[in-house]
Formats: sequence, C-alpha cells, structure tokens
Amino acid sequence: MDLEARSAEPQPSGFWLDALRCPECAGRLEAVGGGLRCERDEGFFATVDGIHRLLGPERHAEITAALAFYCRVRADEGFCHSDELPRVPRGHVQERVWRLRARHFRRFLDWLSRERPARAIVDIGAGCCWAAQRLAERGHRVAAIDVNLDPDDGLGALSVPGRAHERVERIEADMEFVPLEAGCADVVLLNGALHYARCPQNVVAEARRILRPGGALVILDSPVYRRSGDGEAMVKGKRREFMARYGYAPARDGAAGYFTVSGLGRMLDRAGFEVSVIGWPSRFREAGRDLIELFRHGRRTARFPMYVGRRRPC
Repeated sequence: MDLEARSAEPQPSGFWLDALRCPECAGRLEAVGGGLRCERDEGFFATVDGIHRLLGPERHAEITAALAFYCRVRADEGFCHSDELPRVPRGHVQERVWRLRARHFRRFLDWLSRERPARAIVDIGAGCCWAAQRLAERGHRVAAIDVNLDPDDGLGALSVPGRAHERVERIEADMEFVPLEAGCADVVLLNGALHYARCPQNVVAEARRILRPGGALVILDSPVYRRSGDGEAMVKGKRREFMARYGYAPARDGAAGYFTVSGLGRMLDRAGFEVSVIGWPSRFREAGRDLIELFRHGRRTARFPMYVGRRRPC
C-alpha cells in the first residue's frame, strides 16, 4: 500500500487519510508536515512517533491518572508487547491468559476467513497493537485506536524501529468518539476493550456509525456472566486486591467492568445489530462448570465468548 510523502513524521496512508476526521468538528483532515490539519477550521493535530494525536485535551486530562495506574498494574502483572503475541514462551508470567486469548483470537480469524479476503478493520482499544499486527500480516488494512501511548503496552510499542507495519494506522483517540468517517470499515474489533468503556452504548453506536452496511462488530475477551451478582463479586474482588497492593483503586467512572450474556446481546440489538454468540457453553457444560467454580471460588467465573453483531440496514 502506497504511503503519502514523508516529512519529519510518517504520514497516513491514502486509504486511511480519506477516512480520518477532525475530533472537534468532524471535518476532513489533510496530511501536512508533522501532522494533520482540518480542512474546515484549520485546526492542527500532531503526528508523534507515527501516532496521530486525535484525543482532545479535556479528555486527556480526565484519563491521565487512571491511565497511569492502569499502565503500572499491567507492567506489574507482566504484560508488554512482543512480536509473537498472542504466543508467549512456556513459563511466561501470563502464559495462561495468553493461551486463552490465542484460542479466542483463532476463533476470530476462523470467522474472518469466511468473510471477503481483504478487509478494512478498525481495532478499537488496540493496546500494544498485537492483534492489529497479526491482521496486517494477513493483508488487512487496520486502524488501531487507543488512548494508551505506553512504549511497552500501548500504541507506542510500534514506534520501535522495524516494528511498525505499513498497513497499521495508529490513532490516539477515545473509543466513544472515533475520528473516522461513517461507513469506512468492514469490521470493527473490540478485543479485550469494551468492558473498560465509561459508556459501552456509545462505543457500540460509534462502531455502527463507522461500519459499512452489512459490516460486523466483533467483541472478544470481555468478561461475560449469566448473573450480574457474579460480575459484581469479581469487580469487588479486584478493588480489594488493588487496595491491598497499592492502597488505591480507581473509580469505575460508570464502567461496569463486565457484561451479562443477556444484557450485552440486548444492547447490541438495540443499537441495530443482528447478534450471534460463538463459544458459549451448552447448558449441561455450563451447569457442570458452575458447580466446580462455586466449590473452588465461591462464585461463578467469567466466560469469554465471541459476539458478532452484523450491522442491520438503516
């Protein structure tokens, strides 16, 4: 894929340049030296280390403390970018988590292989862009969106020389206000991200807006429960863990931190999606697992099915 002429910073590819929009007024953006300029109000947005900085200053100020805490926790837990993700070596501190995520990502790739071969994919909440990299390697054009610029676990991980991929466009932006034009994406991926949103309904609405008719929203690796009480127990347990370890636990800011299987399906249906759930256990297996988990943990643990929402026509 051809790239625009470069100045001090890489410019967006022609494909995504046509789709980028001003986060302030939704005007079209044009590539200029060192960043992007709004054609409507001439506002300027810098491109730093290959990342288009399209997050408003007010929202940036709101999330600074919570984001710093999130990055600290992730670093303490051993999460960081690797060119092999979701594969990790045996004995990795998060081997079990990545083994599960690799299984879920293969499920997504199997589904994707049954779609048209060349796709425009928007990865919202992309983190260190590992999924975006894997998708770009398969020929897809990917816009990776996140508020985290951390060089180890955020968008900055692809700023390392030789690591960036020409088919991955990195954008610092809020998942509730995606700076892309309507109807530009074939697939929107929310991979381990939606449960962090202040207002998941807004994220889902934005996903529908940027999807082409017939496009699909795919939700992976957000914790889903049949009963909200089990989800609340998980959240309270996390808060106790943070308080014991750090003496601090961030406010939830409206984010539930989990979903119920019926609630998530209902939210997608109301937003204009035909919903299918892939990977939820049968009633018999679910009941057996519930008994084991209640005995071991005193509560049922989360499931991580894949939700596919097919955008219905207006």
